Order: sequence, then structure tokens, then C-alpha cells
Amino acid sequence: MANPGEMTSALLRDPRRWAITLGGLALYGLGSRLWLPGLDPGAATGLNLPALSADLSIFSVGVRPILFGLAFVEMARVVLHPLARWAAGSPGRSELLWRTARIFALAIAAGQAMGIARAVEGLDGIVPSPGPMFRLSVVVAIVGATAFLIWLARVMTEWGIGDGLLLLFAAPFVAHLPYDAAYGVEIFRTGLAPAWVPLALAALVVAAFALLIAATRTTGADNRLDIWPPLIGTFVFQWLIVFFHLDDHDAPPTALWLLVLLAAQAGLIWLFASWRGRAQPTDALPLGAEILVCSGALALSLVLGAGGPMSGCWLILCVAAGLSVANGKAQVDGGLSGPTPTA
Repeated sequence: MANPGEMTSALLRDPRRWAITLGGLALYGLGSRLWLPGLDPGAATGLNLPALSADLSIFSVGVRPILFGLAFVEMARVVLHPLARWAAGSPGRSELLWRTARIFALAIAAGQAMGIARAVEGLDGIVPSPGPMFRLSVVVAIVGATAFLIWLARVMTEWGIGDGLLLLFAAPFVAHLPYDAAYGVEIFRTGLAPAWVPLALAALVVAAFALLIAATRTTGADNRLDIWPPLIGTFVFQWLIVFFHLDDHDAPPTALWLLVLLAAQAGLIWLFASWRGRAQPTDALPLGAEILVCSGALALSLVLGAGGPMSGCWLILCVAAGLSVANGKAQVDGGLSGPTPTA
């Protein structure tokens, strides 16, 4: 049997795989510079929007609808045991389940596209001909772009280096880091925010990367992060916060209430990890690191108003993307597609 380390080394040295991965990222970058149909690029100048802004491109929603579509279906699979048993019955059923997730992702993209179209119509001069046809064109463009990204992510995973879906997710964050750093310096220089706010965010990013990478390098770990428990757990946590109107106040939370919220989020992440069979002793350090990162991001967002509750998940996904390249290990759809385990 071939040595897995040798196989990984050979894969990382394959120039064709690197060409496919870099080519996929280049296509994504190009699409991020293509305006949505029906917009007037020249009118963006007066609104201080950069020309060919990624926020108004055909890839404006990125791969987030794909991630959320997969997360919703995975949440249903781990909660509804009959569905899990049905999907585990044959490879064909498992593939049908994840095909349904991709269709759901396109529906999410359509909903986000409609929201973008309506918001853009409210900007003076950006849309020369607002109305139903403009909104329809935006929906068609974004849904089509999302379908293309589903295909591109799979091609990059199977024929390139690393997990295509995670790389396409992380690419905009990495590309935007210089602008984020410049923005942090500017708000500190102009006094718009205390100096410790951007410093706290920078500390969270550095600590998250160090903690997550160290956790995957421990004995017994498989050098891989399971992205789905923190993503699903934090998403459910946010839904509960909104449903019960727990965010309808402007004052920072008390220490006791903050501890309750942090414990609730951590409990949900652990619960979904347990349901996915990823709460074993060998998973303790990676799972604990993910919970700490999500807790840190939540605490910063509640106490300082910096970042957001999902920031921890986005950091985990970016680290997982880097690890998938460094290790030469990639799974279609972030490890969800393929044989579905029995519940």
C-alpha cells in the first residue's frame, strides 16, 4: 500500500492540479469584477462605490448560499433519523440528498438576489430602468452564477488542490485583508473607534488561526477540521436569538447573560458534533478550538459591537481551506457529499 504521506506529496507537486485550482480562483476573481445586469457603473462614482465592486457583481453572494443549503440539509439529516437511515441505504440516495441541498442553495441564492435587486433600486442613479425586469435579470444572473460556482467547486476539489468550496469561500476574505487592515488604521486615526477595537479583532484572527492549526496537529487528529458543527450550531443559535427577540436591546449584555449566551452557543455546537459522530476523544481538541473561536467572536460582537456572531465560523472555514491545501486532503462539499453514515 502506498504511503499516504508520499501520495500527498506527489499530489502537491502536480502542476496540473495547481493550474486547475489557480485557474478556478482566477475565474472567481474575474466574475467578481462583472457588474450585475441593468446597473450603471458610472453612477457608482458619486456614491463612493468602487468601480466593478464585488458587492454588485454576479458573484456578490459568493458560495454562502451553497454552504447554507448544505448546512440546512445536514441539519435535517442529523435531526431526522428516518431521513439519515434512508440516505444511508444506498449511494444513489445519498447523492440525491446532496443534489437536493444544491437545489436548495439555488433557492437561497434567488431570495438573496431579490433582496439585492430591491436594495440597489433604492440607490439613486445606479439602476437606469428599475422594475420587475431588472429584478428578474438580477435573480437570473446570481442564480446562474451560483450554479456555476457549484460546478467550479466540484471541479477544483476533484481535479485541483484542496477543497474547492472552502477555497472559493476563503478567497474573498484573503483578498480583502489589505482593505480591512487599512480600514482599521483609518478608524483608529480618525477617532471613529477606540484603538482596542481593531486590535481585538486582529487578536481574534491571530489566536483563531494559531489555536485551530495547533489543534489539528495533535496526536490522533486527522489534520482536518469539521466545519459543519460550528456552522450549523451558530446558525441555529442566531435563529433562536431572533425568534425569541433576545437581540432587541442596545445595551451591552450583563456578565451573567453573556455567559448564558456563550454556553448556549457552545452547547449547540457540541450537540451537532455529537450527532455527526465527531465528539469522540480524538475530536476533543479540534472541537474545543472551534468552540473557543466561535465564543470569542460572539463575545466581541456582543460586548464591543465588533465583527459579528458568524465571524468565528468564517475564520474556521478559512483555516479549513488552508489546511485542505496544505494537507492535500479534500472532500466534495466540505465533507458532506459521498457515502452518508447511518444514524
